[in-house]
Order: sequence, then structure tokens, then C-alpha cells
Amino acid sequence: MLNGHFPALAEYLYEHNTHVATPAGLIRALEHPIPFDKLTKMEKAAWDFHFEDFGAYFELNYDRMLLAEAWLRAEAEYTHGGKREKK
Repeated sequence: MLNGHFPALAEYLYEHNTHVATPAGLIRALEHPIPFDKLTKMEKAAWDFHFEDFGAYFELNYDRMLLAEAWLRAEAEYTHGGKREKK
């Protein structure tokens, strides 16, 4: 929810059109981008097991959600780049 405990994370998922309906779906969304189209059937099955397993023990992922929220908030607050000075 955009007005919940993790507003930056919720906004990020919403902006990237990531529909999260289950704990395993959230774990999948937080994971690094995985090229599922390039994986073998066995590799896909292993990843599916990984997501379902972590989703089953959702409380173990709370630190992941906190870290994602912190990074997203920091990134929104501080600008990057700008004019560089020549020495």
C-alpha cells in the first residue's frame, strides 16, 4: 500500500507495474533481475522453489524490505550527478 509502512517500496513496485499478490511474489520482485527466458527448465524450477521457500518464511525477508525501503528513500532524497569541477 502506498500509505503503508513501506511507501517508497510500494511506489517503486507500482511504477514498475509489478503486481504482487503473494509473499513469494514480493520476494520475486525484490530479487535481482533474472533472465527467466534464458534459463533451463531445471533452473526455472530451482528459482520457483527459492521464491516459494522464502515466501513461506516471509518474516525472514523483513530485513530485505527494510533495506529496499531505505535505499529507495535515500535515492529519492539525494540527487545524483551535477556539474563537475575541473582541477
